[in-house]
Amino acid sequence: MKKIYICAMALSVGSLSFGQSLTTKAFSEQKQQRTAATGIQTNNTTPHYKAPGDLLWSEDFDASSSLPTGWSVVDNTGNGAVWVVQAAGILPDADFTTNQATIASTSGQNCILLYSDLYETPIPASGYYDMDSYFQSDAIPLSNVLGVSVNFQQSFRKCCSITPAPVAVLSVSTDAAFTNPTEYDIINGVGQLSADPMNVSVNISSIAANYTGDIYIRFHIKSGIEAYFWMIDDIEVVESETNDIVTSSPSARFYGVEYTRIPASQVQPMSATMNYNNIGVIDQTNSNLTVTIDEGTTQTEFSTPNITIASLEVDTIVWDSLWTPSTTVGTSYSVTLDILSEDSTDASPDNNTFTMAPFIITDGIMALDDHSATPGSTGGGSVGSTTEYEAGNQFDCTVDAPLYAIEIVTGDQTPVNTFIDAVLYL
Repeated sequence: MKKIYICAMALSVGSLSFGQSLTTKAFSEQKQQRTAATGIQTNNTTPHYKAPGDLLWSEDFDASSSLPTGWSVVDNTGNGAVWVVQAAGILPDADFTTNQATIASTSGQNCILLYSDLYETPIPASGYYDMDSYFQSDAIPLSNVLGVSVNFQQSFRKCCSITPAPVAVLSVSTDAAFTNPTEYDIINGVGQLSADPMNVSVNISSIAANYTGDIYIRFHIKSGIEAYFWMIDDIEVVESETNDIVTSSPSARFYGVEYTRIPASQVQPMSATMNYNNIGVIDQTNSNLTVTIDEGTTQTEFSTPNITIASLEVDTIVWDSLWTPSTTVGTSYSVTLDILSEDSTDASPDNNTFTMAPFIITDGIMALDDHSATPGSTGGGSVGSTTEYEAGNQFDCTVDAPLYAIEIVTGDQTPVNTFIDAVLYL
């Protein structure tokens, strides 16, 4: 259930300092369009003898150039697109991937790679196909611990804006045949290109807490993900942290769009939304979504009513029309979102807070360029002269005004003399 707040409130201005490092969310690139979690519950607890965060098991793939003993890879498509152990360095060039380095993981050597772009270069005779490939661990022994998490690092670039949404999961089972597995999403709301590395912690206590015996884990890239690559490294099974909220998919939007330049005549109320997942062992009381508006010299802070986020709860906070910017041309705003408990010290506060790309009030320009010096996609490589697709941005004008021009920027790999139709939908 989404927690939705509708608010009209006066501004209170004050100073605020951040004791956390902030992660900037960039607009994801767009690539050509191709056709191509399981329910969680808490467990009763019993005494345990390991401290939160203690390492129970790990694998960094550095011992050999082949899979660890007892591990397996499977491609359910029958196309031979399997995960492989990959040495650190630059990947071979493929149709949509050039000069791509392997994951910048902590161990920094081998990783495990699904190079879907290379498998589909050149284009298969039957056309592009979705990935459906996994790798599976050998038995991992557990002995009655209070909470269990799987930590790992990943780096991926996936395709595309596919419906239904692409699926990539960590699957956990108490038997090697995976007769009754529990699955956990590992995309975490990333649009196309992940951080390098993207640090992920998944609480698997719903299947592994207070359990004595072997578990098995699979990393499974399922249907809806065609090209590019997926790399994983430094997998750990650890005792879960006591207090640990993880957030994803932050957004500060105007009528559903994240503008970076807004004409004064089109100023609208801003809404905010962010997903959360309490991967800690205990409930997080007095938690809230806090939105901080930074105008350079002053900061304004809003907070939703406090709630209790239960252990292993996954949900979304949506806050509609919480604030309206001024219409002063040239004013620049930066928006920061965080979800934290006022009663606990989070084990990893860096993944609770996001700062959005700034936006500026203008006299006439509306833009989604992310303030980049070189905006636009880097796509448009070897797509073939007969491949046609449509890409565009959404702009909502609430006040009638003349439209004088539309500017687009294409990537530096777009072939010279590429024919482009400009289409305006009203």
